[in-house]
This record gives sequence, structure tokens and C-alpha cells, in this order.
Amino acid sequence: MSRLANAAIVVSALVLTLSTGRAQAQYRFENWTTDNGLPQNGVRGVGQMPDGYLWFTTFDGLVRFDGVRFTVFDKSNSQGIYSNRFSTLQIETDGTLLAGTEDGCLTSYHDGTFRSYTAAEGLPGNNDWVDFGRDKDGQTFVVTDLGRFYFREGKFQPVAGAALPGEGRFYLGPTGTLWTYDRNGVRQTSAHRAETIYSIKFDFDLRFRQIRLFEDSRGNLWINDQSAVYRLKDGVVKKFTAADGLPPVTIMPWVEDNDGSIWFSSSVAHHTAPGLPGPRAEPVVRADAVFRLPEKKSERCSGWKL
Repeated sequence: MSRLANAAIVVSALVLTLSTGRAQAQYRFENWTTDNGLPQNGVRGVGQMPDGYLWFTTFDGLVRFDGVRFTVFDKSNSQGIYSNRFSTLQIETDGTLLAGTEDGCLTSYHDGTFRSYTAAEGLPGNNDWVDFGRDKDGQTFVVTDLGRFYFREGKFQPVAGAALPGEGRFYLGPTGTLWTYDRNGVRQTSAHRAETIYSIKFDFDLRFRQIRLFEDSRGNLWINDQSAVYRLKDGVVKKFTAADGLPPVTIMPWVEDNDGSIWFSSSVAHHTAPGLPGPRAEPVVRADAVFRLPEKKSERCSGWKL
């Protein structure tokens, strides 16, 4: 399995490759598309399992990458999957994969078995989407249109308000650092209660939901808005835009692999999206292919297969 893990690190989807041999990090970008084996060019979520495999969410199924080839899991070939339109992704330390779909379904994967949840299986709400978050103790919860719920042993339990760090938008990093943000910047509160303020005029409004925060092993916070990616560390803000090689759509940070590369996914803008980018020696490499998404929304997730 170590060969797979190492391979998965070398070939990446939009990746910031950090050069540990230099004081200043070096950044290289490349787009990966269907030409490289993806089922479609719009990748919504990225995660790495403890066994080293990388997983992506797309609107054509879940995708596993072993460093050489992409394997697609969808409702036509995998029992327990109700919908192919996967969007959000959460991977737990025990190797459980959780994925939300655009049409309101929660799918779990553990020990080679998929299982999906709708209202019929106890998922709260009549959902158009499913997302994930973490409480102040780092425990994962599921977000539906009825609120936040822990998902434990196949059951959904409401999250008490006391378990959350506070009102507003927040992210609890793996180091115990609490990051809160609004349109005007980010507040960093360390585990020792020291605070740092980053003044940033973000390009989003309250209706913009495609924002992700990710804290890497170096203590950098990565956060996106509609047109840029920001790296925050020790009171300093570094902004990356299309001029630095990013595709001209919303780019969201997801995971750091074992090699220290930060993986991002490309969101959909005006029904088109480039694929996954990965590291190369060239400063900037862009994919030409785009994928047009259906303008009509799919029907709500259900347990019936066609």
C-alpha cells in the first residue's frame, strides 16, 4: 500500500507543491481533465484516505485515484449508491468516507461497503444538499436543512449549541486553532487564546456558499473567495489569483497529502469548470477542456435505481 500512497502524492489534482528545500515555497499548477481519466472535468471535493488513496467527488460519481488510474464508483456499478451527483466530502480518521450529493443524499463508505441515507433512512430534512462541519472538539457533524447532526453508528443526533465555538462562520483547525471569518477578514484564536486579525476584503457576499478553509501542517490557513485563494500565517496574507496560474473559477482548498502538497478543487462558474490541476515543472499549465453542466437540476436523491 505504500507504493499507492507515494504514487497518489506525486500525481495531484490542483496542487500547490511546496518545496521544503527552500525557505520560500514554490508553486506550480496544472489542470487535469477527462483527457487524464476523470469522468468529468468538474471536481467538487478532494480527500485522502489513511490507506493513501485519493478520492474526488464529481457529478458523475465518486472517483478513487491510486496515482496511476482513476476508478469511478456510481449507482450503475456500486450497490449502496443512490445518486451520482456528489459534491461535498469528509474523510474520518478511521477510514470512513462521507459524501453529500447535490440532490440531498448522504453516502458513507467503510470497509469496501457503500451505504446511502435519505429521509427514508433517517437523514433529517427534505434536503437539496448535505454538507459537513466540525464542533469545538473536532467531531464531525452533518449539515442539513434542519440543522447540524452527529452521524454515529448509522444514527443522526442533534448537535447542541454548546458544542459549537460560537455564532457565525468558523473553522477549527487540527492544531486547535479557531478561525472565524466574515467579508472583512479572518480572526485567528490559538489554543492558548492568543488572537491575530487578518484584514482581507473578500470577494463574496452572504449568499456565496462555496468557501472552504483548510489549515495545513505548517500552520498556514488556506481560504478562498470567488476569485482568489489566500494563505494566512503569522499575521501575513499571501493572495493567489489567475495571474499566478489558478484557473479563472472558484478554487477551494481541501486536503494536504503526505508530501505536503495542498489539493484544491475547482467549482462551477457559469456552468463550466476546468478539471483538476497538478504539479509540473512549468510555471503555469492550463487545460483547454471545459464541461458544460446540465442547466436542469436532477431529481431528489432516492433509493430507487433506474
